[in-house]
Amino acid sequence: MNSIYRSSLVQRAAVAQWRAMYPAAERKFSAKDIWAELTPEIVLELASKPVVDPLDAPSPVLNGASVRQHVADIDVASMEARGLDKSDMEALHDAAAALALWMQPDGTPLAPRYDVKALGDQFSTMVANPVTPEEMPFMVADSLERIIGNEGRIPYSARGRLFPIHLSFRPVGPIQLDSEVGRAVLSGAIVSAPPKIHFIRCNPSSVAGQRGETVWAILHLPVYESYEKDGRARIGQSRWASKGSVFPGVARSFRSIALAADARYELHQALSTYRRISAQFAEQGDARYSDDPVRTQGIQLDVAPRFQLGPKAAAIC
Repeated sequence: MNSIYRSSLVQRAAVAQWRAMYPAAERKFSAKDIWAELTPEIVLELASKPVVDPLDAPSPVLNGASVRQHVADIDVASMEARGLDKSDMEALHDAAAALALWMQPDGTPLAPRYDVKALGDQFSTMVANPVTPEEMPFMVADSLERIIGNEGRIPYSARGRLFPIHLSFRPVGPIQLDSEVGRAVLSGAIVSAPPKIHFIRCNPSSVAGQRGETVWAILHLPVYESYEKDGRARIGQSRWASKGSVFPGVARSFRSIALAADARYELHQALSTYRRISAQFAEQGDARYSDDPVRTQGIQLDVAPRFQLGPKAAAIC
């Protein structure tokens, strides 16, 4: 009955409202399964009053709706003017809505839901010995570094392990030693890598677990470092705070692994959409200004080759 689930705004609103009405079932059904069972009448009713889960809402520092609208306005003003077709525009708008929950329009991460100070206040209620305010940021960074390094706490779902995601509009690949970044790292400079999101399962006995939070999306600002492997110099990303890595806090929190998996999938798809369209423009240019053989070369492709440059004669008379 329904169209394919494409993670559009209406589809996500309908699925979110359905999950709010049936919280006990959210672990059993994916967003795709829920959408397949909804009738058009239910979709219109649910999508007309979307629900925002307080735990899944963006940071209160920035208004999510205004950021989303701002990103959409940028898309319309720039991408549409560059000749995007309707399907790409729809995909870009859906991507903007997903990215607005994680990033600002300029690509920098949103302020975390729990920053270092908030996490420090939480830790202060857990440790037996008092910690001075000066020591607290280092304790928080050490704790977050240790948490994301514990592979056993990365949650699993029907989609598999929730691997970290780079918040970058460009693909993140290996750094060459002879590149500008490579030379800077080899010289000992601290070079920042793209922001990273780690999806980590919360212990049920922790403060987060007692609040009903099952998964934390930890914001990480790694740095590039040089190292040796198989006798060869290489450059990769480091998560160690001692090397210059920074952990601003927890970007978002989720009530279940299913909700975290959906959010990660939407973020991955949104970034893939931006990268695909950017690569398309870089390779093909603006479709409005592509080479037209009729105008530039006088060739009509729908005419037989022997007549493309006019009829040919065997002799002058």
